[in-house]
Amino acid sequence: MGTNLPRKQGELIQWAEAHGALWAVAPTTVGLTAALTTEYQAAVSAAKAAVLTAEKARLASKNATQNLDDQLSSLRDLSGALIEVIKAFARSTCGEGVFALAGISPPAPPGTVGTPAQPTNLKVSLNPTGSLTVTWKATQPAGASNTVYMIKRKLPGQSVYTLVDTVGGKRFTDNTLPIGVDGVSYIVQSKRGEERSPDSEAVSVTFGSVAGGPGGFGQPGTAIVATIGGSAENAGEDRAAA
Repeated sequence: MGTNLPRKQGELIQWAEAHGALWAVAPTTVGLTAALTTEYQAAVSAAKAAVLTAEKARLASKNATQNLDDQLSSLRDLSGALIEVIKAFARSTCGEGVFALAGISPPAPPGTVGTPAQPTNLKVSLNPTGSLTVTWKATQPAGASNTVYMIKRKLPGQSVYTLVDTVGGKRFTDNTLPIGVDGVSYIVQSKRGEERSPDSEAVSVTFGSVAGGPGGFGQPGTAIVATIGGSAENAGEDRAAA
């Protein structure tokens, strides 16, 4: 059996449980006392409880981070929508003072703002819920406002990108991917009024399998690799689905 203690926490607890039970049968025959074996078994139980507590804390932390991202994204989108309502009211009443009352800057004069900047540095991450989040960067011209981002998606077998959402921030969470799909590609385009930027580089995601799972989006043990401009990076594993 050996006397080397396992290094991994799960294996250590299994070892301790087995040996604690063995030693408790006849403690004096191995030089121990009943009190020592009782103390040891209590330590095993405490370690098991601590592992469960730590796992729950890790899961809660992931969920809390995802909830924070979702709430901030919703707040950003709602803020942009309310600003649009205020601007529409100011235009309908010819009241430039409305902007001062609302604490927002008035729109820049027509023709003073350049074309919206092209989104760059697209990244994709796999969320604990199984959805995908796409993020990007775009530094808009000075004085620009009302810039939104059009997210277009293409699934395997499709020849063109389809608009799936328009957002005011620089992130999009896709909750509508078909289960089992092998991959997906996204491009993002900036839009301000009738002005549009060039499309971003496409980010293509391939859904693979870890640990011999069936593979495909939403399947147990799914991992994804995101390819952008010819470079690939591991973007995460769907452990929640496992």
